[in-house]
Amino acid sequence: MDFLNFVALAVILTYPCIQATQQSSKHSQVVHRITQSNSGVLDGIPTLQHGALSTKPWGSHSNAQIGNFPPNHRRIKAKINKYVKRSKGSVTGTEGVVQDEATSVFDPDKPFDNMKDLLSFSHLVTTMTQQMSTCELVVAYDDGYSDPEVFEGALSLSNVKQVVHVKTTEDFKKLVWLSPGCRWYVMLLHNLEVLISFLDIDRDAWDYDGRYVVAALSMSQLNRMIRTDKGRKTQHFIGIVKSRQEYEWRLYTNQLYWGKGMRPLTTWRERSFTSSPVFFPDKLSDLRGATLRTVTFQWEPSIMYQRAGTGEITLRYGVDISVTRLLGQAMNFSVRFDEPADGELWGRQNEDRSWTGLMGALDRDEADMGVANLFLSYRRIGVVDFSLPYDFEESCFLARTEPPLPRWQALSFPFHWATWIAIFVGLLVSGPLLYVLILAGHGASSWLDTYGLHLRETQVHPPRRGSTQVLVSFFWLYTMILTIAYCTNLIAFLLVNKLPASVQTIRELGYSNLDVVGVGEIFKKLLVEASDPNVKVLADNYKTVGSKEEALRQVLMGRAVFLENQGFVEFVAQTKFIKGGVSRTRVMQECFAPHYIAMGLQRRTPLKQKVDEVISWLQQSGLIRHSFETSLRMAASNERNKAADEDEGEVEEDVLTALNLDHLQGIFFILLVGFLLAAFSFFGERISFPRYASQE
Repeated sequence: MDFLNFVALAVILTYPCIQATQQSSKHSQVVHRITQSNSGVLDGIPTLQHGALSTKPWGSHSNAQIGNFPPNHRRIKAKINKYVKRSKGSVTGTEGVVQDEATSVFDPDKPFDNMKDLLSFSHLVTTMTQQMSTCELVVAYDDGYSDPEVFEGALSLSNVKQVVHVKTTEDFKKLVWLSPGCRWYVMLLHNLEVLISFLDIDRDAWDYDGRYVVAALSMSQLNRMIRTDKGRKTQHFIGIVKSRQEYEWRLYTNQLYWGKGMRPLTTWRERSFTSSPVFFPDKLSDLRGATLRTVTFQWEPSIMYQRAGTGEITLRYGVDISVTRLLGQAMNFSVRFDEPADGELWGRQNEDRSWTGLMGALDRDEADMGVANLFLSYRRIGVVDFSLPYDFEESCFLARTEPPLPRWQALSFPFHWATWIAIFVGLLVSGPLLYVLILAGHGASSWLDTYGLHLRETQVHPPRRGSTQVLVSFFWLYTMILTIAYCTNLIAFLLVNKLPASVQTIRELGYSNLDVVGVGEIFKKLLVEASDPNVKVLADNYKTVGSKEEALRQVLMGRAVFLENQGFVEFVAQTKFIKGGVSRTRVMQECFAPHYIAMGLQRRTPLKQKVDEVISWLQQSGLIRHSFETSLRMAASNERNKAADEDEGEVEEDVLTALNLDHLQGIFFILLVGFLLAAFSFFGERISFPRYASQE
């Protein structure tokens, strides 16, 4: 008996040493195996090799090693169990206590209650990483999870790419956040506050398309995590929280736009899940009726408003509104339209690099989307994300339609100035020639005969000589054709106003005294960056105005041309400022700077991929073009109804137009000129030839 007691005592005294030796040996084997299988890709391995992993006695034993001792050594087994056993009392008064029994009940300074919890958690991590065997694996851990048993199985997989030991937020910058394929992030952090702090800084240091598994002490930590700047824009989050049951872990997933906070996904019990969930479902194809805020403002024809008598908006329509609503139908979300809070339309960049208007709302994450004929530009791409373009337009100039020329000038309109010169020369040449031929034939003639031929009047004294008759015959033919052409063309010019010559090309605009006005600085940037020197010179005359109403006012005053997208200027020219069927504005012939129109989104938003997919469907189906044409028809109908209300009570004119004094004012002007010339001639004769006047 003394011998047996001695042996038992020796075993009890030497077992801790043997256990520590086994721990150290297994620790080295795990690190060696990880290093060999992932040589050159594991960041943090030197830390692992130099004792960052825990060497606590319980950390290196499997469940079998603890529970299968010989029967006659039960006292030794009990002593060892007592050595590795931890307190299972409830932790009260600490942060993270939740109502759904997913609160840790162990020491908050230690992630595991006992060895079985550690092994169960290790198997959970291994099982989940096996679900994503085709993706790259990144593991971030802190001292609480530094025991090699925790991720021994996960790190033995062939898809491991990086392992990082984390102590501060700076350590997260060691992770490679970019990958050409899918990537799986396992965050084993007993101190989750470090990760929560990191999620609110440096927007670009994060893989928003990655799939994350995060161990936490409580649901409150997980909810705080997904409310951070990066957490709100990450589609795939799975949180793991220890339940109050032994060997049991609750799994939660973020809801993104489905609702607030995390929702239960499944439960891990010892070595298996209690259900077969989809760990990372598609959360964007069906947003389940979520309300997305969209910033917009009236900008015809892309966005048009119908208002009640009180000024309240009763209907929004236009191609941009149609695209937004079609997206809502395809992705099952409702839209709340809001105006920019500061009335800055698209917005501008301040000195502190912040933005106002629509761009500012997206940059500050106050809105989910923004639509208002938004151009893609390099300057804006650095602030927001753009969807796939759904429209294409050029930048065109809206100019004033010059007032028509006075009606009295209509008598000269049928012939070009060169034609009038030729007629005048013909009159000068034919008169003397006819006079000479008639004198040679001893016939009487007058200058009035030549003038009368141009007015289709017969001669009083027809020529008698053959040569003179030939000349007069062809002269009759000449004057007949000339007068018929003039009379025929004159009728059209008497009834239709003729517009003066106006600026039509960019080159002509550069030489004119007209300013170029636009809303915002984006058009000036387009002018400055243009390769055409005729376009570039317009940047010197560019002026920014606060609203399109101010720009149109300057156009109507003839001081400037309005630079905007093609759709807008064509819409204004066809539907606005029309009187008597004639528009007071026109579109210049030449345009420049083709650009794409897209929807603005929050930077790094998870919506982009699905929004691009739906917009591609809309383009292929022709719905976007259909929406544009429908909106223009509705706008034209509204304008006609408005004009009809304004003209109510006026007598409609006949279809046939009677010639009035305005049409024929040129004739009376000629008569007045004739009276004046005759009067001057009469007084000249009386003064210059008094004797002739007395004889007469």
